[in-house]
Amino acid sequence: MRMMLKMGRNLNRIRRLYAVLLPFVLLISACSSKKTMQAGQWNALGTVCSVNAFEDGTEKLYGRIAGRLEEIDDSFSVNKEQSSISRINRAAGKKRVIVGS
Repeated sequence: MRMMLKMGRNLNRIRRLYAVLLPFVLLISACSSKKTMQAGQWNALGTVCSVNAFEDGTEKLYGRIAGRLEEIDDSFSVNKEQSSISRINRAAGKKRVIVGS
């Protein structure tokens, strides 16, 4: 009987130790030493474009993405008067339109 009580106490100690250590282990394993940037968000093509590169996100990468979105918006936006799409729509059925490459 004494042996059972002793084993029960040891089991309770082990459970308390796990209850204390487990949250710390989970917290440490969930943390990353690599800094991440916030997702980029821009207005393009009449809507909001959000991009999140997670751990690979850098200012340089988000800058390149913003630049490319601006290029696409300049060519394909129906909301910009000088975009290729707007010029094509204005000339529809009237004359041909030369667009850039």
